[in-house]
Amino acid sequence: MGQALQPGSQLWKIHLDLISSRIREDLAQQRLRQKRQETAQCVRQLYDQMAQTQAQIESAEAEEKTLVELQGETDRRLVDLAVLKSESFDVRARLSRQRHQLVKLRDSSKTQKESFNRLLARDLELEFSVELQMLPAAEEMNLAAAQKLALRQRPEIQDARLQTRKAETELRRERAEYVPDISAGFTYAAFPNVSFLPQNFAVAGFVLQWQPFDWGEKRHKSRSLRDAAQQATLAERDAEQQVLLEVNSKFRALSEARMLLDTTALVQQAQRETLRETMNRYAEKAVLLSDALQQQGAVVQADSEYQSALASFWKAKADFDRALGREY
Repeated sequence: MGQALQPGSQLWKIHLDLISSRIREDLAQQRLRQKRQETAQCVRQLYDQMAQTQAQIESAEAEEKTLVELQGETDRRLVDLAVLKSESFDVRARLSRQRHQLVKLRDSSKTQKESFNRLLARDLELEFSVELQMLPAAEEMNLAAAQKLALRQRPEIQDARLQTRKAETELRRERAEYVPDISAGFTYAAFPNVSFLPQNFAVAGFVLQWQPFDWGEKRHKSRSLRDAAQQATLAERDAEQQVLLEVNSKFRALSEARMLLDTTALVQQAQRETLRETMNRYAEKAVLLSDALQQQGAVVQADSEYQSALASFWKAKADFDRALGREY
């Protein structure tokens, strides 16, 4: 005896089940993307810290060079009794303090590079250099482009959209229960050596299964799934608005940080040029050592303000990249 059934209307339900399975797979992919973005954010933050430390080292080296020149000129004047011995000690103390600060910065840079190599699963002793890229990208200058990029890349948006599709698919799957199950069937049976039965027979036809009375179960379940689908749609819109709000805020913060960085860079450049002129005049005995030390202190203050603005800029840029959903 053999029997074969070919589902008919059930194929639509199977198709909806496949769609639900693909949506669950896509949701898992979005969670993986989110983990990748979190890892990329950690790498980006550490890279920005190394870039900031490298800028501090360059600034400290420039200050050390200035103090070395100042000490040499002061020692020559000390021989001629043109400066006090205490002033010479003051210059030496500043130079020693600056060299100590430079050693600390270089040690910090080495530690950061070792941590970066570990984060990338590389050898801790692998040498590399950090390239500073201060030029803004296209989306950092155009808010509309940044918004489009964030809506395309943020996993929260994709997750919310998939949740909406999932809720809609579940609602369609529940509504499909109203459709009766219709299958095409074929049955063949043979009874050899049985005299009072036919030797064989075959039956072909359709099989219908339907439950017309469910005491409102399908209706209540469909209503609940419809409400869930509407809630998922509202959650998707809210997620988009939240992402746009975050992008707008981080875009403005990055613009402000970039303007502050440019301003402090100009102040730093002006103070260093003034120090260079003061050093030349000090070498020509046109100004006192106190004037040179005062200007050197002004340069230190300008460098400190620049480093603070640079740190704010890198933080704002990292936050903006996170708002865009970058994975690189």
